[in-house]
Amino acid sequence: MPIGIPNIKRFQNIPSSFESRWTGNVQYHQAKKAGPHYDLRLSPPGSSDAFSWAVRNFPGPGQKTLAVEQPTHEASYMGFEGEIETGYGAGKITSIFLDKIDVLESSSDKILFNMYRGQTVSRYMLKKTSDKNWLLYNYTGQTGEDVPDYKPSYKSIKVNALRIGKGDEVWAPKIDGAHNTVVIRPDKRLDVYSYRLSKKTGEQIDHTYKTDLYKIRGPRQLGNTIVRTELYIPGQDSATIGGVLNAGTWRSREKQKTVGKLKSMIMDLVKFKGRNVEKSPYREKLKMLEEISEQIPELDMPPLAKTRQEKLKLKSDIFSGRYPLTREG
Repeated sequence: MPIGIPNIKRFQNIPSSFESRWTGNVQYHQAKKAGPHYDLRLSPPGSSDAFSWAVRNFPGPGQKTLAVEQPTHEASYMGFEGEIETGYGAGKITSIFLDKIDVLESSSDKILFNMYRGQTVSRYMLKKTSDKNWLLYNYTGQTGEDVPDYKPSYKSIKVNALRIGKGDEVWAPKIDGAHNTVVIRPDKRLDVYSYRLSKKTGEQIDHTYKTDLYKIRGPRQLGNTIVRTELYIPGQDSATIGGVLNAGTWRSREKQKTVGKLKSMIMDLVKFKGRNVEKSPYREKLKMLEEISEQIPELDMPPLAKTRQEKLKLKSDIFSGRYPLTREG
């Protein structure tokens, strides 16, 4: 019998944790007695335990399935492939996923976790319903349903045509970054999506866990709000930022240890407190953006030049190359 299979009905308590890196394993089990199914195993860092569930099918986005808790295995069993001839779990085992997983929350009756494969983010929740019965939810993409798949065409004015003395104009630099959207929901973690769809899958590109914004929960005062933002890294050009965003989540986090952390500068709105405001005048949007930034300081407001003196300084800094947030102007 392979090392790690329990020889007694041993069910260990699932520890409480928050934003922790565990090990995850999915094995396809052609069991002689129970029939073909998948075994999901999750092991906390530094633990010799692998908490285990059996599911008939892995749920697709927006779906859920029954997950029956199994005896706690040894972590050494994770990744096993081969034939179990007799006894507990007899049948052929194939390992189809073995990697780090991002456990956002865990407790005795709930585990919220992500699997990252390449650039794909898969979001799951295990929720205990009774005794050994749990439900495995796949809620990938469910929070980005109202995110538009387009970027507005913003009016461009040549530098020589700018009117420094015009009091009703506000200037802001073009930030070196990538256009994205931030989804704000009451008491829920912030989500970050590209407006572009993946060329490989046709699905939304989820950048949420490459930033630190997922650690923040939306204030109730802002209701359901979707804001357009520029993801940037101070002092870095667009190519470097693109490399960070185009990497898988784990690789992106490693890159940021060297080049700096992704930050978010909000600049426009899709929805504010449940109301579509895309066509609202920008002077009204500015007030909304200021309120959002006050409630969530991690969402930076762009530096605005309103007075003649501020505009002259901004123009001078950009043309001299001294302005730290842009090389594009």
